[in-house]
Amino acid sequence: MLPPDGKAWIDQELVRRNFTGITEVTLELNGKGWQVKRSAVGRYSKALKDRIKKYKEKAEVIRSLSDVFEKDAPAIMQGAMGSALTAVMDAIEDQEYASGKETLSKLVSVLPKLGAGFRQAERHKIEQETRRKVVEEAAVRVEEIATAQGLDKENAQFWVEKFLKGM
Repeated sequence: MLPPDGKAWIDQELVRRNFTGITEVTLELNGKGWQVKRSAVGRYSKALKDRIKKYKEKAEVIRSLSDVFEKDAPAIMQGAMGSALTAVMDAIEDQEYASGKETLSKLVSVLPKLGAGFRQAERHKIEQETRRKVVEEAAVRVEEIATAQGLDKENAQFWVEKFLKGM
């Protein structure tokens, strides 16, 4: 089993090489004094590539859900951020107990992206609230204008609804 600095190096090297050059990575590891077999590096490479693929797929699902459930985007992003933080904490525990189940460096690299997504969700929430207030104010204003022009309440409401459909 590689020490943490060895795992960090192999993770970075495999990602940098786009998960190719397993023989070269194995030779470099052996040159650094870590005795590993090519087959072990190959298995580790495949597992790491699969984990990264799963993280990307999950991120894409979250983005898709945010698009579909636009009003709920902030809640979805909060949930995603909570899940990511939980995964990072689990990975830290795994690292502390040397189980090697998760790659901490990969999880930590996702946090800035999730933070940006969280900020985007907050902006979206603020924009939605602002839009709602503008529409409410516009409805009141249209009704006032329609009433001032002599329309009864029913006709004024008709124009409010017609006007708001365009917003």
